[in-house]
Amino acid sequence: MPPKPPSLKAIWNDQEVNLLIHYLHKHQTEVGDNGNFKSSVYNAAAQHISQHLTSGPAKTNAMVKNKWVSHIQKTYQDIEEYQGKSGCHWDNIHGAGVQGKFDEQVFKNYAKVHSPHKRPR
Repeated sequence: MPPKPPSLKAIWNDQEVNLLIHYLHKHQTEVGDNGNFKSSVYNAAAQHISQHLTSGPAKTNAMVKNKWVSHIQKTYQDIEEYQGKSGCHWDNIHGAGVQGKFDEQVFKNYAKVHSPHKRPR
């Protein structure tokens, strides 16, 4: 059996990510029972963002799903969890708004424990 060709790596620009988030938000009623979108939604999202490709291969439904599940959705969940802690804040303009040594240490401790590299897979 011939060796499997290497999979192409998606390269995302900010506009593609923004369009993906807005597209999936607009289609949020199409989320299945498992909390993820159906494959057809990821396919349609890939088509929707295809005209904004600047580098790398065209996005496939697998690339779109991976970007959503492993990156965007995970970041959103981390922010929600962080701002749910007493005294912790987040907004889309200033982020965590870390000011002062104490706030900086609280944020660093949180980030150390919740690093994406320490998550179970």
